[in-house]
Amino acid sequence: MLAEKLNISPTQIRLINAIEPGHLSPTGQTMDHNTGDLKACINRVTEVLNYNEKPVLLDNGHIRAQGLGCLWKAPAMPTDTDAGAIITFNEDGSANLNTGVIEIGQGTKSVLGQLVADFFEMPFEKVHVIYDVNTSSSPHDWATAASRSLFMAGNATLCACRDAKSQMLKPQLLS
Repeated sequence: MLAEKLNISPTQIRLINAIEPGHLSPTGQTMDHNTGDLKACINRVTEVLNYNEKPVLLDNGHIRAQGLGCLWKAPAMPTDTDAGAIITFNEDGSANLNTGVIEIGQGTKSVLGQLVADFFEMPFEKVHVIYDVNTSSSPHDWATAASRSLFMAGNATLCACRDAKSQMLKPQLLS
């Protein structure tokens, strides 16, 4: 619709907005040569699909049209990413696990809860995994991407388990 209002092709508006090396990503990172050639991709898809043709009304009343979209995604996990985990305990002996991992159906949060249950030798039902992420109270997590979430947040969860256990076993000074 914007291309139409500007009287340019839908391809042209995508070419104007294509990220290139030297541009800033939506998260403020400078894109490097590993960005690829998005403009060449857009041009090739436009050519192969004959993309700029207008939608066609078919005999059965349906409309045949095409869409073209582009997105930005981190190409690889940097070596300095982070993830955090917070474990708290309740009076009934159950545990709460809070991480910044976004659950999108991959089951990471369930596995993190299983790690806590296994570490403390408690039933999984006694581990309350906080599924909602709140930027005010959830620990930071770099990104939900492939198996990275389980690897990073899993290690953070195990570190939190070890820390909690050492705090529980530390003799307390009575005042």
